[in-house]
Amino acid sequence: MTQERRQEDSAAFSTDTGTRRSFVEGQYEHLWQGVSDKFDRVVSQGESDLSRVHLFMRRNFGPDFEDEMLREKYAQHERKIAETGYILDRQLIRVSDLDPRVVTLLTDSVKMREMISMFGSGAKRIVELGSGWGKNLFNLYKFGARLDAEYWGFELTRTGRELMERVGTTCAPEMTVRSSAFDYYNADFSALDGDAETCVFTHHSIEQIPEVPATLIDRILEIPGFRVCMHMEPVGFQFASDKWLDAPAGKDLMKRIDTENRRFAEKRNQNANLYALLRRYEAEGRIRITSVKKYFTSHLLANATTVITWGPATKTAGGEFRRDDL
Repeated sequence: MTQERRQEDSAAFSTDTGTRRSFVEGQYEHLWQGVSDKFDRVVSQGESDLSRVHLFMRRNFGPDFEDEMLREKYAQHERKIAETGYILDRQLIRVSDLDPRVVTLLTDSVKMREMISMFGSGAKRIVELGSGWGKNLFNLYKFGARLDAEYWGFELTRTGRELMERVGTTCAPEMTVRSSAFDYYNADFSALDGDAETCVFTHHSIEQIPEVPATLIDRILEIPGFRVCMHMEPVGFQFASDKWLDAPAGKDLMKRIDTENRRFAEKRNQNANLYALLRRYEAEGRIRITSVKKYFTSHLLANATTVITWGPATKTAGGEFRRDDL
């Protein structure tokens, strides 16, 4: 292992907030630059329709990434999916049963369905924290979220914010797309003014924050018009449950998935406190957790997506009420 690689690994797994933040910012600046280059190639071929451009910017559609590191990263990703299978709406399926590109579309659909259901018809402002280039915001729009809503991407990286606005201007001029600089350790939502009904979500973003500060929850609660927040994050190992496995043999499977997710998170120093923090706020009567769905879906089995939805204690979110943690 080279000295440079050792330094990268040390930064990736660091518990020091500043070191970790700098590593994540640099890593994702590089990632979103690769996606930006792919966007330029797709648009130069004459594509301008949002659905087509959005699809072709994904890792396994459209032109290959020119960046060798990104090509290899995503090739490894596909090999791992083939090895472990994936979860679709709490069902473990072998990837050999479906083409990996179909898996991408299926997991997209169940996630967007879940968000749109919980956000309800009143959402006038949809906010993603750690939004990258806005992939999920554009996906929500394509899958049927409100046409007249404001779509806000709060993102650490300059490249991610700029690319999101370029995609909006080029491919979805009818959308209201906004971006704002964002840091989980010093969350600032001052860009959101007016009392519009606001829904917030994260998607495999809080995983980059080993310990979520309580100030994040406080400041989300202070957003004007805030009604509901949904986390789609790999935090299922943080609480015990086997409710989605209806066969006795499934308990062993859940233990294995728990073990793999805990090992994956600890090795990479991923988030370890989101669930405990939300439960503390619930016990204090400050929020109401309306839905917890453990290992709802996944591409990588060891980094599976769990859904936790919450809002102010005085308001009720829509959608299905389910608590896999109780």
